Amino acid sequence: MLGVPELDEMICRMLDITDLARCARVNKEWHSIATPHLWRDLSCLASQKEVFCGLVFDDFFFEKRRRVLQEEEESQPVQPLSSMPSTTTSSVPSSSSSRPLPSLAQYGHQVRLLPYTGWLLQPPYDPVLLRGFTDQDDVPTEHDVLSHLLERCPAAKIPYFILTYEDLYFDDSEEAIMGLALPRVRHLDTEAWCADPHQNFSTLKRILARCSNNLERLDLEVRIGVSRGRGEKLDSKNDWIDRTCNEWTSLRTLNLRKCIDMYFVKSLWPWLWERCSQVEKLEVEAISSSITFSLAEGMLAHMPNLKEICLGRRYSTEAWTDDEVVALLSGSRQGWKTVRLTGPMEFNKVVMETLAKHYSTLGKFSVQGCDEFTADCMVQVLSSCPRLHSFFDSGTDIYYTPGHFDPEGFIDQDDHTELPRPWACETTLKEFKIHYTAFPISTLWNPCAEGPKLRSQFYDRLSRFINLEVLWLEWMDSVFGLESSLQDGLSKLGGLKALKEVRVSRHVSWIGVREVQWMTEHWPRLRVIIGLDKDGDGREAVKWLEEHNPGITVLKGNQNTT
Repeated sequence: MLGVPELDEMICRMLDITDLARCARVNKEWHSIATPHLWRDLSCLASQKEVFCGLVFDDFFFEKRRRVLQEEEESQPVQPLSSMPSTTTSSVPSSSSSRPLPSLAQYGHQVRLLPYTGWLLQPPYDPVLLRGFTDQDDVPTEHDVLSHLLERCPAAKIPYFILTYEDLYFDDSEEAIMGLALPRVRHLDTEAWCADPHQNFSTLKRILARCSNNLERLDLEVRIGVSRGRGEKLDSKNDWIDRTCNEWTSLRTLNLRKCIDMYFVKSLWPWLWERCSQVEKLEVEAISSSITFSLAEGMLAHMPNLKEICLGRRYSTEAWTDDEVVALLSGSRQGWKTVRLTGPMEFNKVVMETLAKHYSTLGKFSVQGCDEFTADCMVQVLSSCPRLHSFFDSGTDIYYTPGHFDPEGFIDQDDHTELPRPWACETTLKEFKIHYTAFPISTLWNPCAEGPKLRSQFYDRLSRFINLEVLWLEWMDSVFGLESSLQDGLSKLGGLKALKEVRVSRHVSWIGVREVQWMTEHWPRLRVIIGLDKDGDGREAVKWLEEHNPGITVLKGNQNTT
């Protein structure tokens, strides 16, 4: 390119794969410079099984044939010099074939990132790939191919690796996975480890000990039951683990997705916590009570950098106890910056007092599927967090009980001035999402004089979030919904100049042309509107937007931007 290797290297590192491919086709010189960089990241082949397997099997067969020829040469008897023919050409085929080296043999040392090899290298294979293997017994196993790939790419890392209980049944698979694969893995997922009673804590501990400082995320799904004999035998071989396995300095996320330990193996869990000193994000879904309290102790003792906690039981209807929630929420030394709570749990005085200790650092708060999180709890969080920028409350589900949300409590109005009380997050909040609430409207069968007043006060409260960028107001029942026309209070939100996305699903009064005209005039940054009925009452509004503001995306109520 420029004739200066250092500058060529800098330029190639800044180009994407498309530009590198174009450079490689210019001439031979550019090809020799750009091609190695094309091989640095093979994650683009994650969806191309035939292409990826073709590269690996072609090189695998080439290497196998080379070794066969080399063995044949070495097995030939050494002839005396006097009996050797005058020609230097041997009748035995040379291992250095005239065929050019496969691509993987040429550029494997350049590879730095591999795609997820699980399904890519998983049988069945295309018969075309196996044409070089004459005997069915010679067909390589999945772990043979994996070993060959990792040996050919000594500097490559594996971004994601799923480990199941079936992967370590055979000695060759254990050598390939534990010896070659695990030290390179960035994200390890022990999926469905609970299926085999023989896979006990000793085996799991040996597996985790093979991980290196490349490990950035660990997902654990394990059911531990120590089997007699085998467990004791393996445990006696694990003394080296405690002596040689250091902490994972790159590990940032620990996900205890489903961890059931019927015996609470003391030699496993404290050992695991000690190696998580750099963890910043903790995800806990379904774990035994004994593991919960051990984790809480480990958080305070060994995880000083915790900033984010995600607590929920998606696979169980069993609620967290107050003691468990308090113990886990008390595990951050610096104060939580992000708290996500999912699943049934109570928000009593003790839990809210524990959460209040982190109000000064809390920036993102999300609660989902929690009946006990009332409007009073919401007001306490919103009014007390000076750094809060994101708030999300989705309620229990779309079939919530009307009346659960108390609009008067959320409005939080001063009794003397009849104005909304000032909240700590009024200038910091950028994302506000509520998926359910209750605003009674006046109908022939349900007369209510307070509805218009409550809606006006609700819009007064929303208007104080002056830097809001995302606003979701989704109501689940028309009898208890919010009217979003200009005369009902929407016009009070004209000061939200930073608003980019608004959701108005299932409102009582549909937004019409007049409302969307007002939105585009007062919200200059608006790019997404969710919830307009394209086929019903909102048809004219959608048509007007398409003609006058095609840059604004209109989505249905069941669609999200992310």
